[in-house]
Amino acid sequence: MTNENISRQNTTEKFQNIQNYSVLNLGWFKITSIGEPRMYANGNQQCKVEIQVEKLVYDEQNSRWVRQSLSNNEINNIKIAEYSANVFASLPSGWFKDDTKNKFDFGFIPGSFSESDESSLDVNSDKNFETNLIEDGFLSVTERASYQVFTRYLRCSSSVPIQPQKLMATIKLDNGQTYSTHTVNDESYVTITPIAPYRINVGNLLNHRRDDAYTANGYDVDIYYWQLPYSLRILEEAFSGQGYTSSKLLYFTDKKPKSKRFICATIKSNVTYLTIKDIVDYVNDTSSVNLKENNQFIRALRFAFNSHVSTNYDNRMSYNITDNFGCVHKYIFNSIENFNMLTISNG
Repeated sequence: MTNENISRQNTTEKFQNIQNYSVLNLGWFKITSIGEPRMYANGNQQCKVEIQVEKLVYDEQNSRWVRQSLSNNEINNIKIAEYSANVFASLPSGWFKDDTKNKFDFGFIPGSFSESDESSLDVNSDKNFETNLIEDGFLSVTERASYQVFTRYLRCSSSVPIQPQKLMATIKLDNGQTYSTHTVNDESYVTITPIAPYRINVGNLLNHRRDDAYTANGYDVDIYYWQLPYSLRILEEAFSGQGYTSSKLLYFTDKKPKSKRFICATIKSNVTYLTIKDIVDYVNDTSSVNLKENNQFIRALRFAFNSHVSTNYDNRMSYNITDNFGCVHKYIFNSIENFNMLTISNG
């Protein structure tokens, strides 16, 4: 057995599992924010908080209070609520609590705050809590922490007021008693500040068109790229108004004004490889199209070739992306220059 396991075992023994005692109390109950206590009010980005709990059970035989680990039911009854004297309060409207971290990044894009704020921003660092090297629900292996620590994550929607919000933690013990971090002796709360989501307009995108993506066998493919600023990345995308959808493309134009047929489509952000057959599935040409793969780019194509048929539509397609900080940006695709080119505009 490793020294760490022995230390954890010894510490766990301090939290005796006394099942028959009904007199419960809290020796320690505190909530604190970890990292930056601000987040974009977009319903996606999270703010990390830590809840510290020490449960005590009264040992009548020895007339003393003994530490005991929380039951699963008590862990499930740890809540976060609006700061008030009401131990049964709930989160304000538009606020949400998660038990695990989601895929969106902590932090902010450059320029959101002053230089002094950004220089100290390290929301992924727990160095102020190095003596609490634990996992959720496990007891600390250090002498400093006689409590259990639980990490939770807060989010808020764009409907919440853009102003600081005070929040507390609550817990219902197995004897039915409910406590809050406001009502205990060593009162604590966190102040989380929503930040208005930013918008990346078309004018903020770095655009580039590759005319040489593919030209052979009567086929001509141009690829359009619009790069997001600040090294932002596309994590989610949603579409509406497309004329046809394949596993790789969303088509918004398929027209044949004369002998030549023009197809315009956006390329899904997860696509890494594209062939002529991927664009027009009834041809047998599997030649590779020169495609830059990077989820920092919005991508679309214009495909021109000789054809006697067309499905004959030219739509204004809505394209919404969610970036790595959880902010949503809306655009519209449509064709121009008699279907020979395409363009993107703000949605």
